[in-house]
Amino acid sequence: MIVENELKLDPFEKALFIFSNRQMNRIKILHFDEGFWLYYYRLENSRLKWPMTPKEALTINKEELS
Repeated sequence: MIVENELKLDPFEKALFIFSNRQMNRIKILHFDEGFWLYYYRLENSRLKWPMTPKEALTINKEELS
């Protein structure tokens, strides 16, 4: 699993793991809540602005995501 092997993180922790495609118009969100959930989101006419360095990455909580 990418979360364990590449990111060296625990996929069972209370976190969302967000991945984007190269075109930056699709994302997948993985999280665990008594089982794994996978969300898929596709932008039709725009692109995501994705962090390019660890300094640009954000940590957000559940309330900020809502």
